[in-house]
Formats: sequence, structure tokens, C-alpha cells
Amino acid sequence: MDLSIFLAKVLGLYFIIGALICLLKYKSMRKIIDGFTDNTALLYVTGVITVILGLMMVISHNIWEGGWRVVITLIGWLILLKGLAFLLLPEKIMFKFAKSFRWSKEWYFVVAIIMVLFGVYLASKGFGCCF
Repeated sequence: MDLSIFLAKVLGLYFIIGALICLLKYKSMRKIIDGFTDNTALLYVTGVITVILGLMMVISHNIWEGGWRVVITLIGWLILLKGLAFLLLPEKIMFKFAKSFRWSKEWYFVVAIIMVLFGVYLASKGFGCCF
């Protein structure tokens, strides 16, 4: 199977499932986000795991030729940069960065809906249907 197709399936389903969980479990997710942004060790471990995932994507899928495959490459680079930010930023800035993801209720739902749409787009490319 083509790596781009595989990653489109995985990332598409990940975005859809993650967004649906966010939409269905708003109160629980807010508590999780608050707890996450107050835990230095958890932010560090998340940074390490995120760097590893970002490196795996960047090394295995670094396609810059036009089309939807570039979207997957950009996601890989963004994952890598996010992980590096968690590991390299001073603690005060790291916490501010992490807490910036605590949006208002309205923005929280807007972002979740955008994630669903983005996931549907990627999944449709991966599974070869629709768009």
C-alpha cells in the first residue's frame, strides 16, 4: 500500500475520531486539557513522543509535489515542530503555549468541526471515495 494512502487513512480517521470525542465529551475533555497543561512531566513526555512521531512522518513522507499528499507532509512537519516546541521552549512559555489551546466553548466546537471536515477530506483520499 502506498504510504500516502496509509497515512491519509490513519490521520483522517484519527481526526474524525478525536473530533467526535471532543464534541461528545466536552466537559471531560476540558478537565483533561486543564490537567495536561498543569503537568510539566506530562508535557515533556508528550513532547518526546510527538518528536518521535513527527520524525517518523518527516523521514518517511517528505513529498513536496503538488496535490493532497503535501498536506500529509505538512502535518508531519507541524507535529515535529510542536514536539520540539514542548521540549525546547522555556517552561513559562511552554505552559503559555499549551494553555493557548484552552479555547472558549464556541471556538472549541468550531475547531472540532473543522477537525471532522479535515478528517473526512483525508479519509476520502485514503479510502478513495468522495472528494
